[in-house]
Amino acid sequence: MKRIIALFLSLIVIVCSCKKKDKLEGDKEILVGQWTWLKTNHSYGWCLNETLSEVITPTDLGDNFSIQFLSKGKIKLLKNGNLIHTYKITFDIFEYDTTDYCSINNSYQFYMTLRSSSANDYFWGCVNQDTIGCSNLSFPFETQEGCESYWNYFVRKN
Repeated sequence: MKRIIALFLSLIVIVCSCKKKDKLEGDKEILVGQWTWLKTNHSYGWCLNETLSEVITPTDLGDNFSIQFLSKGKIKLLKNGNLIHTYKITFDIFEYDTTDYCSINNSYQFYMTLRSSSANDYFWGCVNQDTIGCSNLSFPFETQEGCESYWNYFVRKN
């Protein structure tokens, strides 16, 4: 009997410690679907006391990146059609952008935590019906935090 109680308590601890994911319902449904990388504004040189910038496009790299949001609360990151990573999504912020933070008309500002068994990451930006403007520490480009930034634009794939 003690084993059964211990097993039951262990199961409760495991279930309670699992991170939830947020389904993409209501206003968040705007994210559902496939998004194709359009361009990236890269600012860099800050650690060298310089301010440099460039625009990177798929043509420049020869690579295509895409994001797929699933209504069940997951995001898939793809490079050239190949899955790089799948995460569960938890929203910290999702609200109508009244500040024009992203310079994207009629958009929602978001900040989400991405979780998987092997890694956690963060994803923030704005979205409207046809464009996502966003930043992330590792997709599609690795960021040297504090020395550079990438602001990525994705468009809805039809």
